Amino acid sequence: MASKSNNGNLPLGRSKIDASRGVESALSKLSHQVGARTPRQSMTAGSKQLHNGVFLEAPRVRARSSSACILGEYTVDPDDETKVIISSGWLHAPNKSVLLEPSPMTPTAGHKVWIECPWTATLNDDNVLEAGGELGSHTISTGATMPNNVVPHVDSLTGTLYVPIGAWNDDLAWIREGCGSFTIGFCPRVFSIERG
Repeated sequence: MASKSNNGNLPLGRSKIDASRGVESALSKLSHQVGARTPRQSMTAGSKQLHNGVFLEAPRVRARSSSACILGEYTVDPDDETKVIISSGWLHAPNKSVLLEPSPMTPTAGHKVWIECPWTATLNDDNVLEAGGELGSHTISTGATMPNNVVPHVDSLTGTLYVPIGAWNDDLAWIREGCGSFTIGFCPRVFSIERG
């Protein structure tokens, strides 16, 4: 239990330094002078009660986090209330990073929204696909069905990765495919997508 007599306002305690008990030492007078000139501290905020008194702590500040979901939430277009704008975010590829800033779009029941990423793979001297490659000019698309990925192979080094952002359900509620920027890559025969 917290001690009311042994605290930060009287660090040596009331029972040890009390002029009414006849203790008129220099230590007693000094303690009362320091106590009179020291601002009073709250016993509940910014302090910790320990077995040997109260120690003042710096107030803790909560970490601020962004409530926005990168590439996952939307806002209503200020120029046209029938359209929405999906929050912007980054698309990272081995050859470049691109800031995605989706254009205003009209919510349509049952439609999906995705990033279309043209990809060019590379061959080594032994005619074998290498990991990596290059991202071409991306586009943000929408439609009833998202196309399947076209994976590059030895005979055709070009392909396309389709990265889902979200979809509108039949009630026009937005269902996002997570939050955060995308990091995409290519290992022979498969694309990789990381989010966050």
